[in-house]
Amino acid sequence: AQGKYLAFLDADDLLIPDALEKMFDRAEHDHSEVVMINAIRFDSKKESQAGIHRYAFRDLEGVTDAKESPQIIYDTVSWDKLIRRDFWERNKLEYPPTSLYEDIPVMTRALLRAERVSVIRSIGYKWRFRELESKATSQKRREVENMRGRLAILRDLDKMYDEEVSDENILFEKQIKALRIDLKIYSHACIDMERSKAEIYMREIGAYIRESISDRAMQMISPVDKAMYEAMLQGDLDRFIRLADFSKNKTKECLALEKDGAVYLKVPADLFGAELLDNTLNIRARTPKVRVVGVESHKGVMRFKTQLYFDKLNIAYPEDQEIFAA
Repeated sequence: AQGKYLAFLDADDLLIPDALEKMFDRAEHDHSEVVMINAIRFDSKKESQAGIHRYAFRDLEGVTDAKESPQIIYDTVSWDKLIRRDFWERNKLEYPPTSLYEDIPVMTRALLRAERVSVIRSIGYKWRFRELESKATSQKRREVENMRGRLAILRDLDKMYDEEVSDENILFEKQIKALRIDLKIYSHACIDMERSKAEIYMREIGAYIRESISDRAMQMISPVDKAMYEAMLQGDLDRFIRLADFSKNKTKECLALEKDGAVYLKVPADLFGAELLDNTLNIRARTPKVRVVGVESHKGVMRFKTQLYFDKLNIAYPEDQEIFAA
């Protein structure tokens, strides 16, 4: 590479035509070392935002860094970024000699070291979701060595954070990310897995949680996932599997209720030991959806009527969600 900036693209994805131009303009204007642009997953039927981008781009736009906005460390893929080459070379960034999760360590280090990170919330990249590829990825997650490879990456990241980060908010966000993303996908892989292998997963993931995850971080995730991890730590394989299945396949079916300023999930009492689980802290971390329901123009002023809401959350009076902007 000889240019001022580096970009990494995956061959089977789609780049929005003006994405690089937007990223370049922001990098030049903001004097940023790294620019992040939002992305969506897509297939022949639908488009949706992946969890890593939903968390990373939450409430962000403009220039920031990991200390100011710890959630950017969720976005450890390489293909939605523009990076100054002199920053890359000065920090001796390079991909590890492995094809297993190679983006994660190098992009984490880049985000931790960058003093100026520009965030563009508009969609600039489409990440292809292939059904056959999805099945292959799911199958790989059911391989013990693949799970151990992910845990090895997490432990390497822990060492990196210990060496480079003193900010408690960043260290805390790292723990929550592991629970929400990295450890969760392998916990879900245990569903319908032979018991002997599921026991290995439960034991080794549980060991990592004991090493690296605080009780405080456990309180910040979904109460369904918290119950799943607690069963794992207790060594209760049958309950862990049932909760993993519920976490993956049935959480979205739960009725959400608001009471006295708190938000609760209605769940099966025989599985959770209670009918209502407090989901307030977790829902605050979610990005609300916005729906435009009307547009008016008067004397050169455009007036938008929108609804801002959380899906799956019952609201007694929908009009309470209406927002007007001109």
